[in-house]
Amino acid sequence: MLAQDIKLDSTIYKAIHDEIYRVLDESADSIAKPFFVSYTVADMEYQFVKAQLGSTTVKIDQPSKTGTYRLMIGDYHINDENYIGKRQYRNEIEVPRIPMPVDNDYWGIRRSAWSGLTNSIRRATESYKNKINFMDEEGIDKENYLDDYEQLGPVVMDFNDNRELPRIEEVEAKAKRISKMFIDFPEFYLSAVDIMNIYGRVYVENTEGSRFSFPVGISTMMLSVGLMDSNNDYKSESISYNRPAFKDLPNQDVLSNHIKILANYIAEYDTALVIEEKYEGPVMLEGANVADLFISKLFKSGDLLSSREVLNESGYEDDDFEEKVIGDKITAKNINVVDCSRMLTYKNHPLIGGYYIDGEGVYPEDSLLLIKEGEIVSKLNSRIPNEEVKSSNGHYKTGLPVNGYVPSQLAPGVVFITTSEPVEMQHLKTSIIELCKKEELDYYIAKKSLIPYDCVSPDMYIKVNIESGKETLLKKTTNLKIPDDGLEEIVAISGVEYIYNTSYGYGGIENTMPLSVICPKAIVLEEAELTRQTRYAKKNADRPVVPSPLELYNNKAEKDQ
Repeated sequence: MLAQDIKLDSTIYKAIHDEIYRVLDESADSIAKPFFVSYTVADMEYQFVKAQLGSTTVKIDQPSKTGTYRLMIGDYHINDENYIGKRQYRNEIEVPRIPMPVDNDYWGIRRSAWSGLTNSIRRATESYKNKINFMDEEGIDKENYLDDYEQLGPVVMDFNDNRELPRIEEVEAKAKRISKMFIDFPEFYLSAVDIMNIYGRVYVENTEGSRFSFPVGISTMMLSVGLMDSNNDYKSESISYNRPAFKDLPNQDVLSNHIKILANYIAEYDTALVIEEKYEGPVMLEGANVADLFISKLFKSGDLLSSREVLNESGYEDDDFEEKVIGDKITAKNINVVDCSRMLTYKNHPLIGGYYIDGEGVYPEDSLLLIKEGEIVSKLNSRIPNEEVKSSNGHYKTGLPVNGYVPSQLAPGVVFITTSEPVEMQHLKTSIIELCKKEELDYYIAKKSLIPYDCVSPDMYIKVNIESGKETLLKKTTNLKIPDDGLEEIVAISGVEYIYNTSYGYGGIENTMPLSVICPKAIVLEEAELTRQTRYAKKNADRPVVPSPLELYNNKAEKDQ
């Protein structure tokens, strides 16, 4: 959607534009004059409601404005980035010293922008000089040196997705309505419903002539409960849902069913088995556990994120890190992984990971093949060229503003994980039973999500007898360890799809990047290890002397019927 269809405040654009070019014009000398400046402003609305048993306990409805910037000295070929000095290291993205005003105050925005840019020029200049000296000392060929930053033409565009912030009264009413359902469960020592909406627009202006904006946001609901079991152990569980907009959150019927499932699980868990022996053998993963495994092994590990070897004068190097390169085998040969970050829905299911443009002004491809038949064929990249991927493919993604910071980092958006050899669920069970017989095991371990739905729900460890098929719930005193090459040891993959909206991030800004995963609903791993760990629940010696008043409420309700 074009700019004329969107409610924009030109004050933000004008303020950051005027201050960027004032700083450029008034820089002291030629070496201190930045060749590139990009400024990002996130103009956001934040809503949060917590409700318990039909009453509101917390209600927040407030705007926020956050700014970050990137400044470079030198030129696109050689600048102050991609270098670690002896005594200093500059982050690519920096935060101004003076916070942005919440209101669209022209001079307040300019002052905030100035407070960062004016100080960064000094640091960037020093870093650039040190880098040039280091290159001369080491005899590095400047002419054949790989460009430090990719040069692009201007992007002038404003995007919209018709997402609207709900009235806080609507949010409060939904939270109260859902939380009231917990009245029917007096066994819960505590219960709460949290709803959080973060909606807004990110404005970007840079010295390449780019001026663009795009929406960011998410709606999250969490149902949380706490109780004491028969051993006086206090334990808590939760279910959370991530959606692009408030209207996409599950309805009351779905949530009511999930609360009942959670209550039944907690009641059953009290008598769950504590496994004493160490287990080494095949494992079946189901639901969100499949998606989490792939994201952890492929992206959080850095294997599908391109990286550049920086000039390092600090003397510190991570010798233990072994980077995967294009052409390496990384999964079973029948697996393909594709990033489709422009996708906003899939089979009418809303996806939180899709986006229009990244924080550097590059459009993500409709379909980017990352793994073909188990081998890496490409990686996510920003505008920093490297030996494997020379140009950006639009994945320097802008996430949700947090703690006064607008995060941007290499990140996937919508990830499709598929197989060329899908099988039915019964075949998965047959495969894992055959593996158990080869290893002379009389049971296998399954790790599944409590609720097979697009949500984050408690993980369950199940002990499955291979002869009778009997399933026994295990206490969470166990830890499942999957080998580093675990994705290469996948022996069977379900043909049923599982859609999962979650979050991603690393390096201190975890869970700020909305991510959607479409993956197989279940897989069988040839080998994993299950071991005992410390107690899951926290001991609480002070068990309530008097029962919860909700028992009186429920007894009265029964009598009134």
